[in-house]
Amino acid sequence: MLDFSKVAGDPGFEAFVRVYNLPAFVPLKRVCEVGGFGRTKLYELNSTKKLVIRDLEGKRGVHAAELYWFLSGAPAAEGRPAVVYAAR
Repeated sequence: MLDFSKVAGDPGFEAFVRVYNLPAFVPLKRVCEVGGFGRTKLYELNSTKKLVIRDLEGKRGVHAAELYWFLSGAPAAEGRPAVVYAAR
């Protein structure tokens, strides 16, 4: 699903963020662009808890790590590591 052909070595989360130029909290429009699906599919994935949409300071989006785990084929959200961000 993910194309890391431009990245040498072992691709991982850092390479994913660099290749797609993603912020830590990805807006829904950008999630759809990177994932290659529309809003309807995004909300369907959210309803089945495969990709969790969150609110952050009044904006809706998905954590970059959550998007990476989903697109890389990891199990459902319950089995993924917790996403932790340091306070500003």
